[in-house]
Amino acid sequence: MRRKSSIVLTLVLITLFGMVAIPTASACGGEGCTPGYWRQVQHFDAWEATGYEPVDSFDAVFGVDSSFGTLLDGVKAKGGGEKALARHAVAALLNASSPYVSYEYSPAQVIALVQGAYACGNFEAIKDLLEYQNELGCNL
Repeated sequence: MRRKSSIVLTLVLITLFGMVAIPTASACGGEGCTPGYWRQVQHFDAWEATGYEPVDSFDAVFGVDSSFGTLLDGVKAKGGGEKALARHAVAALLNASSPYVSYEYSPAQVIALVQGAYACGNFEAIKDLLEYQNELGCNL
């Protein structure tokens, strides 16, 4: 049932954004750490393998004009809309970039999804897609 929901959501995204997020061959999916994992100080060492740091600029990394200063600000944001997307976007990017997490999407796909959400102003659909993947659990 979960896989079917993911397929339906992807079809909705194609309709909304005219884009397809296709998993890479090296990332089979099935894992994802939550924003709650990535924002905890004791897990900052897990950021090292991703190539990103908590102090990296949210806007520079995602190529958007947001209300967040750093990736850490984004993953710690509370609330809905853009804030909810930011939480899951940062977690998704870190999951996709970690060699220790088998994530559904590549870093480039995550960034493209976030850029599409900002371009259309429809944060909820992309947040839901990333949230689903981020809550699959990880073994870090």
